[in-house]
Amino acid sequence: MGEMGKTIIEKIFSEHAGRDVAVNEDILIYPDLTCAYELPAYMERFPAQMKEFGVEKPKHPERVVIGLDHCYPGGTPEEQEIHKITWAFVKKFGYQIIEGEGISNKVIAERFLKPGMIVTHHDGHACLFGALCAALFPLSAGIIEPLAMESLYLTCPPTVRVNFHGALSKGVAARDVQMWMLQQIGPSGAMNACVEMGGDGFASLTMDDRFTICNQVMFLGAKTAVCEQDEHTWSYLRKYGVQWDKSYSPDADAVYWKTFDINLDEIPPMLLAPPKPANVHRIDDFIGRPVQAGLVGSCASGRIEDFKQVLEILDGKHVKEGFRLVCVPSTIRLQQELVENGMMAKLIRCGARMHYPSCDFCYGKMAPLATEETCLADAQINAPGRLGSKQAEIFTASPYAIAAATLTGEITDPRGVL
Repeated sequence: MGEMGKTIIEKIFSEHAGRDVAVNEDILIYPDLTCAYELPAYMERFPAQMKEFGVEKPKHPERVVIGLDHCYPGGTPEEQEIHKITWAFVKKFGYQIIEGEGISNKVIAERFLKPGMIVTHHDGHACLFGALCAALFPLSAGIIEPLAMESLYLTCPPTVRVNFHGALSKGVAARDVQMWMLQQIGPSGAMNACVEMGGDGFASLTMDDRFTICNQVMFLGAKTAVCEQDEHTWSYLRKYGVQWDKSYSPDADAVYWKTFDINLDEIPPMLLAPPKPANVHRIDDFIGRPVQAGLVGSCASGRIEDFKQVLEILDGKHVKEGFRLVCVPSTIRLQQELVENGMMAKLIRCGARMHYPSCDFCYGKMAPLATEETCLADAQINAPGRLGSKQAEIFTASPYAIAAATLTGEITDPRGVL
């Protein structure tokens, strides 16, 4: 009997192990990159934990990146104290740091990633790295293990294959694709698996689309995600000065746990309704619902195409009086690009509130919602209290749907105003 074909994640694990690796096999992995950011619950503990492990000088400090993007810029002396602790930690161990560049998950995708990498982070939303075929494994508090030991055992996950066909219709965006996938696959349909994306329609999805979709695979129960690579991938890497031409693709006879076919041209505008992140609806179910605020920006969005979609609807018009449209570019580089291409000025003229790249808007520290307000957001999650008051309601939506609501003050099908 010959060898069975491999999926992309099986090839990546086998390459790191130096031998063939099978699904569900535990392998000692030396991550190509380990990432964290300065949330108090983590950063305050790291120095003492490293001391307990007896770590004085890591062998490969260049493989660790720490981000300053929560509580940033510091709004209180206590928050600034966390930044001091973070800087002292980074200097002591010689790690790389991201400060003043934006949301670190996205900055890492601009500066540090290549296809075939295995990356660890405490944040599951960093699965957006999969758009570049870099497999991210979220560890929560367990991130201290690869920080201290520079290695850990990881299980090679089974693969759920998603084949995309066709192309998106006008007024439909990557966020709608993610919600459609959630409806088709289910919130536990890819439990502890790697979601592998490709298909004859995959080329119609841009890199910005892929980042958004990969960012949300945790809501399918998935452990990580990887994408097939194409000219979109290589063009993105070249844009950010990364020289890389090795690609990873599945074998024709690769064995999958599950396979799903997604017809992009069938997807309508969608919403995730409160209070749960699996409460998927077509936008038609909530047409006319009053809305007071919109948020475009997080590591799930805040990219050039998100703001292009907003302007497709809003350019030459103005946000309805009393409506708050908060826009947060995900990195300084993208913010600079918005300035240089004139989009920033257009958004400001339309009444958008343009802000500094930071994670603080995604968890309600900045621009929070008041009681009984309703917000459309293309950020991470629609759980009560995520963007402010627990008595506020959050609908996850595409930039198109958010822009449409800014004109009408209510949930509106974006196809009707394009």
